[in-house]
Amino acid sequence: MALDEPNNWISLFLGFLLTALGILPMLNGIGVIPFGLPSFMSGFWGSIISLIVFAGVGAYLLIDSFFEDDAIFWITFVMSIIILLVGVLGILGNFGVLAIAVPQLALIYQLIFLIEGILLIIAAFAMN
Repeated sequence: MALDEPNNWISLFLGFLLTALGILPMLNGIGVIPFGLPSFMSGFWGSIISLIVFAGVGAYLLIDSFFEDDAIFWITFVMSIIILLVGVLGILGNFGVLAIAVPQLALIYQLIFLIEGILLIIAAFAMN
């Protein structure tokens, strides 16, 4: 049953939070809304923190995907692997551990935050 366990509520809350983190900068960028994310989230430490959140929620989504119905399991599983890898590679690239540089395309990260948030909202209702 949907929203009868704490992990369902956590998925729902994280889903709404990540959806907001993805859609607010996009709407601000195209001029639909006059406000965006706070300025401390756009510097170096803001990008590191957002990548850590990115990878952490990707890991949570990976774990969460095992409790979902079969119809959405594979979509969530594959997306969570991609999100986790992009987050970890971004973190390692920022600290100079990797020889390759992962591009910091803000629109791509915002779209992935949006997709991740939507998948977590669906996961809150699709868990067994």
